Amino acid sequence: MTGSKVEAVAPVSRGPKARVEMSYLDLSMLPKNRNWKRVKAFAEQFLHIPAGKNARQPVKFMPWEIDYLKGVFPGRGKRPTQSLLVCGRGNGKSFLASVVLLYLLFADETESPQLSVVAKDIRQANHIIGAMRRMIEVSPELACRTKLHSDGRIITPFNNGLCQPLPGGDPDALQGFAGTFVVDELHVVGADSWAAALFGATKIEGSQVLAFSTPPANSQSVLWQLAEQAKTSPSPDFHYVEYSGDLSHPVSCRHCWKAANPSLGHLLTEDQLESSMKSSSETMFRRMRLAEFNDKTDDKWLSVDDLSPLLTNEPIAKGSRIILALDGSITDDATVLVGCTIEDTPKIQLLQSWIPAEHDENYRIDPEAVMAEVRKIARDYKVIEFVADPAHYELPLAMLSKERAVEVVHFPQNDSRMGGPTVTMYTRIRQQTVKFVRDDTLIEHFLNAHFTETQRGGKIHKGLRKNKIDTAVAAVMAMSRALFHDSKPKRVNRMVGFK
Repeated sequence: MTGSKVEAVAPVSRGPKARVEMSYLDLSMLPKNRNWKRVKAFAEQFLHIPAGKNARQPVKFMPWEIDYLKGVFPGRGKRPTQSLLVCGRGNGKSFLASVVLLYLLFADETESPQLSVVAKDIRQANHIIGAMRRMIEVSPELACRTKLHSDGRIITPFNNGLCQPLPGGDPDALQGFAGTFVVDELHVVGADSWAAALFGATKIEGSQVLAFSTPPANSQSVLWQLAEQAKTSPSPDFHYVEYSGDLSHPVSCRHCWKAANPSLGHLLTEDQLESSMKSSSETMFRRMRLAEFNDKTDDKWLSVDDLSPLLTNEPIAKGSRIILALDGSITDDATVLVGCTIEDTPKIQLLQSWIPAEHDENYRIDPEAVMAEVRKIARDYKVIEFVADPAHYELPLAMLSKERAVEVVHFPQNDSRMGGPTVTMYTRIRQQTVKFVRDDTLIEHFLNAHFTETQRGGKIHKGLRKNKIDTAVAAVMAMSRALFHDSKPKRVNRMVGFK
């Protein structure tokens, strides 16, 4: 959606205790038929873009959005019970969903409209709810007829309407609700939740289930199955729209960029896609930006060509400010200590490693020996933080912390903590804004790593159990904290003069 310049509209605050107007909205200027033309007219008359460069400007639909509305609100015949829109990230899917919901809440002339926004969790569902709330706040006609609750509910007393967020990650939480459901990012919502939404829609005649998403990571997803169904057995009761690239084309194909991103040139630019291509794995870029259904969910993280330009023979200078990271084991895995300098282009070095021999069932690592090496490194370098997953090392870390030899920071290696830093490491490697001190073990561990997307970004793993990736894991941890410290404002010593 785009906008044309108008005088700014002052927001109106409407909390749950505010007095509300009980009269119906004046819709006399809208088309009488409850079809796409009426949705378009309502949006252009009452709604303003909530955020971004076109914020506070009136809604103006792009051609592809009009095509979508024609499918969901046809000029003739009944509305489809189900709809699924698939396209690349950043094209305004969630905003389009919020506009549709506002129309259904205020202008579809349905008594007691019951609407639910379903996403993986409440936080994600509130992305759409938040856009709705903002558009209500900047529209005096809508704001005076609305109660906005802190739990995300939007209530319109004049027609007894309700719009609420629901967690799609818990199918039981959807039970008992009826009306129209909007499902945001269906690729992370399970089949049971989709079935619960469909069942809820059947309770009220004319209700729909409208899904908006990028493609799923694998063919086991309910989204994948629905897309296959729509393509092989099309039905007028299932409105399906897909904007996607071609898997046989390279990721740099500009034709695919346009095919998968109908808002390219409006909400998205080629520069943005270029930047995303350079900072994402091919698998992730194809799925999230080119909207391609690709069942290849796991692939090698890096190649020799990715690493070679980043290798240097110059070690980290003694006395340098570094973050020291531990990826520790006790028995059959490697234990490594990795340092990372705190600077614009971090330098990463494997400072010490303990690698068990293959098939050595008697191998054990002494955590105290590892802590002794940490103390030695702290004497050679200025260690700002020592970061480690406390698993297996909780007591030695506690003792080290008590000594105050270094500042110990716990860094659990779960998806939540590792997801973002893993993507950042990949981005830095692709952009060549990180250096690695040449080391055979370091190179081997990085090249062993396989990558899998997660909701928090991504994670690396061994691929094969015998492979070692410990140095890569520790490097991700170290650089994450190094970048954090490098981003802190620098203290400036000012000279003060006296007269």
